Amino acid sequence: MQRPTLLVVDDDDDIRETLSAVLREEGFVVVTAANGQEALERLEESATPRVVLLDMMMPVKSGWQVLAHLDETPSLASRVRVVVITAASPDKLRAIQAGCRAS
Repeated sequence: MQRPTLLVVDDDDDIRETLSAVLREEGFVVVTAANGQEALERLEESATPRVVLLDMMMPVKSGWQVLAHLDETPSLASRVRVVVITAASPDKLRAIQAGCRAS
């Protein structure tokens, strides 16, 4: 059985690598990106990740810009699920207002 692929997107090297290491230990295939532009490039590749762990505040392209691109590309958006990771309370509220689910 093929292991699911996850995309970890964060401009903080330590956070990105720590999340990746934990997910790999749990049996996932992990691809990483240091900014939103790299994330979009990874999402266009043939082995599209099932889930994206997406930081919102990044250089080059933000997580918000990645979400906007997904909204404009239904064929891509239908193949991936996004989990927003952010420490900023306003970003959490904005993500919920944009349609993200919170528990």
